[in-house]
Amino acid sequence: MGKVPRYAFPLALLGFAELAVTGVQLATAQNRPVSYDVAVAVKGDAGFTTQQLVGGPGSVHAYSQPPLVPATSVPAGFAPSNSWLIMLALVVAAVLAGYAVAAPRAGTPYRTGRFVLVLVGGVLAVPLLDLLAFTQFGLPSAMRGPALAALGLLLLAWYERSVFVAVVSVLFAVLAAVLMPSPAGVVLSGAVLLAAAFAAVAGPAKWRPRPAAGTG
Repeated sequence: MGKVPRYAFPLALLGFAELAVTGVQLATAQNRPVSYDVAVAVKGDAGFTTQQLVGGPGSVHAYSQPPLVPATSVPAGFAPSNSWLIMLALVVAAVLAGYAVAAPRAGTPYRTGRFVLVLVGGVLAVPLLDLLAFTQFGLPSAMRGPALAALGLLLLAWYERSVFVAVVSVLFAVLAAVLMPSPAGVVLSGAVLLAAAFAAVAGPAKWRPRPAAGTG
């Protein structure tokens, strides 16, 4: 069958992780109690205040807030995409560990110190890039995670010098831009990654890296 390409592991891992995150989010949404908000503006001595009626099945609670500030004057706060950040950090750590384990077979073993630095830097880069995507491009939290995943796939394509992974990365980026905020888009992109990993393993031999000269 020939040598299995290393990039099949990151593709499959990210695809499985996407499907797992989507399943957890859907399960959490289904178990979440139904609530409703009713806002009524009441004019007081200090200006307009707001009373909100917040309740769920069989209960109603009332509370007041300080005077409202026009929404146009308050910049949107930074909300990290926690589920994607955790998933991508774990995927980055697993991929780097997998490459370190496979390195001795290729004749380029990792040094422990260098591996630790690369591992820590790769994991820390995930939240830093997430913050950068918000501050520089204003991407919402639902889009930043898929955008970081697409960037990671492009880096993988560059590292592996693989046109196949580059094509998969572009397809993933298109799905992220068009469908990804929805659960259906995440499921579809995960299925694409799993299909790409399977194609890399079971596809034609010309898709797989050739062994170096002098190796068995």
